Amino acid sequence: MALTMVPTVQFKTAALKLQVTPHITPAGTVLMEVDVDNGSPGEKIPETGNFAINTERAQTTVIVKDGATTVIGGITRTSDARTEKSVPVLSRIPLINWLFRNRIDETIDDELLIFITPRIVKVQ
Repeated sequence: MALTMVPTVQFKTAALKLQVTPHITPAGTVLMEVDVDNGSPGEKIPETGNFAINTERAQTTVIVKDGATTVIGGITRTSDARTEKSVPVLSRIPLINWLFRNRIDETIDDELLIFITPRIVKVQ
């Protein structure tokens, strides 16, 4: 008797998630635990017809003065694109077809920068 594996699919939102846990120190600064998840649709999985989720993640702890700004980077994404254009009929003629075709290969690099400015609210 052969066992067959049935793939299971769990839907998950591909989104940007920022979680900050602040702690006020005795010196009047803010200690922040920062967790960033950047989810985006990935490649299509042929077996299920669904898309994988690519996740870039950054975790850090920073100490910032009250009202000062900190920048968190390091979440990058590189995407490749190829565009092809051609003149109908003329682009199919042997030997001269290259004169009537245009191909553009493009690489795009993106970096996500997050600016955080904590403010201590003093309650009297």
